Amino acid sequence: MRSLNLRIRRPIRLISSTESNDAVPNVAGLTVTGSAACFQGERDYNEDRYVHSEDFLFSAVFDGHGGSQVSSFLKKFYNKETIDGITALSGKASANVIADELKKTLIRADKDENLGEIARTRVIGSTAALLLLSPRGENIDFITANLGNSRIVLAKSWGLAVDLTVDHKLSLQRERLRVENVGGKVVWDGPVEYDGTPKVGRRGRYRVEGLAMSRAVGKF
Repeated sequence: MRSLNLRIRRPIRLISSTESNDAVPNVAGLTVTGSAACFQGERDYNEDRYVHSEDFLFSAVFDGHGGSQVSSFLKKFYNKETIDGITALSGKASANVIADELKKTLIRADKDENLGEIARTRVIGSTAALLLLSPRGENIDFITANLGNSRIVLAKSWGLAVDLTVDHKLSLQRERLRVENVGGKVVWDGPVEYDGTPKVGRRGRYRVEGLAMSRAVGKF
């Protein structure tokens, strides 16, 4: 959860304002406008999907892997009823309550029987990145939830970009340990040192055997 000023014209003291939740002044209200764009890339079709509420308080992006079936499922899962239930919390519930609800929606989606049918025969899935804007007095909370390497970034007018999520990548030791603790096997796909340890920082990556990434909705 980050509490940041949308209107102030100088860099925010990121550590003090986000870690101690000090008030950031001069936010007179919440006015949101939004737009969406999608690029196909090199594949024959676009596997990615997105949704947003009519007032743009809530937005979500789903990056399909192995096909568009799971990302399309997530787009349908976050229908108007689900989104209205999320945006109803904006400005009313605490940031922790809202963050917990965002995570619960992802868990419900992953356990949905319809998703099980989709992902049963193929190793397909989708990352997810969810964002809800929630006014809190003179501040605005940016409340996020994410799975995989889909990222939410706050871009400021003077060129400062702030990551509001942390990618679930196997380059992070805690993510490798999480996978191994649940029985997954993490391997290094790349050059190694003389003692067999990975040459970190060079061409290569950690991966889970048989999977495209370590964490996503679907069969991952």
